[in-house]
Amino acid sequence: MTQPHPDDRLLLAVTATEWRNLCARGSMRFQPARIAVASSTPTEAQLFSAFSANPTTKPESSVDTFVLELRNDWRATAHTHDWNDSVSILELDQVVSHHLVAEQDRGYYAPQAEEVGVALASDTYEPAWRAWTETEETDAALRAAIHLASDHGIDLSTSMERWRPIAGAVSTRNFRSPDLPSNVRTLLQAATKIDDAAASVRTTHAYWVVTALEWVDAATGIYLLDAGGTAPRQKINLGIWWGKQAHWERPVNRMVSNALKTIQSAAPEAFTEGISAATVGHIVRLLVESRHGTPAPASVTAALNSTSSSPDAAALICVLASAALGPELVRQLRINLRAS
Repeated sequence: MTQPHPDDRLLLAVTATEWRNLCARGSMRFQPARIAVASSTPTEAQLFSAFSANPTTKPESSVDTFVLELRNDWRATAHTHDWNDSVSILELDQVVSHHLVAEQDRGYYAPQAEEVGVALASDTYEPAWRAWTETEETDAALRAAIHLASDHGIDLSTSMERWRPIAGAVSTRNFRSPDLPSNVRTLLQAATKIDDAAASVRTTHAYWVVTALEWVDAATGIYLLDAGGTAPRQKINLGIWWGKQAHWERPVNRMVSNALKTIQSAAPEAFTEGISAATVGHIVRLLVESRHGTPAPASVTAALNSTSSSPDAAALICVLASAALGPELVRQLRINLRAS
């Protein structure tokens, strides 16, 4: 820890268990490297440094995070642990103020604080904490996507900045982010409407054809089956008819595949940024399922299988799936895929 300026703040993010122990016992063990030296008006980077050193296992939970502001002369009065010089003892009277990171938790913690004679200060750090959790969720989704993609022979590590806005939008449900590629942003926003339009065939292969048609309409304003259009409607309609005969988890038959190729050829401007006619239905299914809970493993597997001829599409699916599932479920999915 660098020597603080007299006007600096010493910030220590702790877990709820640490905070309770400190208040109940009057002291706690910790490593001083966790302290962030911040200016009198802490910057976001300084606060992110403090949050990142908090040993919580639930970084997204405001209930498990406190920020303690320590006395500026803490180092001069601190004692090290008898058995480990890298561990110090923090005394309760060395804490200037105790801060929640979300005002919504005040009602829960105020009685506990009063019981041990501690006053809870204002939640000054809530905006920065929320920004930090969003960053953490995005980073975790990207790390999971890298591993999932690697299992399929795709290297995402060289194009992280391309995928970061997409991972962030899905993991935080911010589908209107201006940082998103335009077609991806449109698809994220239109997914529920597209799925609703294909609801009657959702359990069949016809779902892939209908969602591709609806996506072209959402992206370009053109419905390819309208009279007077130039698209080969017979091929598309045949794909829908044959698609209704097969359950969605079975391999795609030739007539459905031809219909998807026809749709992609008729509206190439709709199929950019990793979106293809063969994968758009799978993306829609993943997004809709993620909004109602967690995507089914079968949906993720089918989505990955649909991208066999397009590394770009596979990369997009890996990022979307990882952001929708979260790192724990992605790890379990990878284990299951390897086993099968």
